[in-house]
Amino acid sequence: MNVYQFNIKKNIKDNSFFENGSIILLGKFEVFHIGHKILYDQAKKYQTNEKIGILLIVKDEKNQLQTVENRLENLFYIGFDFVILANFDFEFKKIEGNEFIKYLDLNFNVKHYIVGSDFRFGYNKKFLASDIKTISQREVDIIDIFKFQNQKVSSSSIKQMHEFGEYNLINQLLVNPLTFDIEIKNQTIIWTQECVKPHFGNYFFQILIDDYWYSGLIRFSINRQIEFKLINFKDTKSIFDQKSKIKIIDIERIIVNQKYDLISEKDIEKTKHFFSI
Repeated sequence: MNVYQFNIKKNIKDNSFFENGSIILLGKFEVFHIGHKILYDQAKKYQTNEKIGILLIVKDEKNQLQTVENRLENLFYIGFDFVILANFDFEFKKIEGNEFIKYLDLNFNVKHYIVGSDFRFGYNKKFLASDIKTISQREVDIIDIFKFQNQKVSSSSIKQMHEFGEYNLINQLLVNPLTFDIEIKNQTIIWTQECVKPHFGNYFFQILIDDYWYSGLIRFSINRQIEFKLINFKDTKSIFDQKSKIKIIDIERIIVNQKYDLISEKDIEKTKHFFSI
């Protein structure tokens, strides 16, 4: 998967990768959910020899649920051919909508745009999705907003679910589980990502150790400590200090008071059953 940096003042050096054209998804895509997957599936319907790409808006990572690296990794596994990274800074905010679209047309040999009906772009977000049709001669598909249980699915709503520990809902809305950066130190997990931890509770999870994903249970305690138990890795003491990643798969139970702030044998049995181990 090729990665390009959006720079309105500088064209890309070599766009031979797009000799057969491209199909581009436009949006913020902070968290790639099933509503976004509808856009991708629509692009696949039109694809012959074109490359399918996505414009990724990059904001201050302190407020993001996923790091740029984890977002890129997710898009790679979904099947995108290329990504355009656009830093949401002062310069980007000043770009007029017609300049924005014309830059994409020129540099990426766009044949088709796929956008959600709520897409806004350009200075002060004054351009609508429908305006792309007047700016560009390319084909434009505008897809209706995706709703789940009669509610619009958005990155902000998924962030809120994360904070409340509602992973039973989150993983119905995502294409792939959320991935978080952590550090293993003295056989414990240190949360190194800028976003907040999920709600106090026990969660079924997977952790990356030596290029293999191991399954188990992770506890986010009331006192903010993180404990974990692996069910297919027998000797956690042999895990040396390292940077790693975890995936939260589902909620096992929310912790509401100190009495139940632990990982019990019953929790472990439920975890084995969940992962069929």
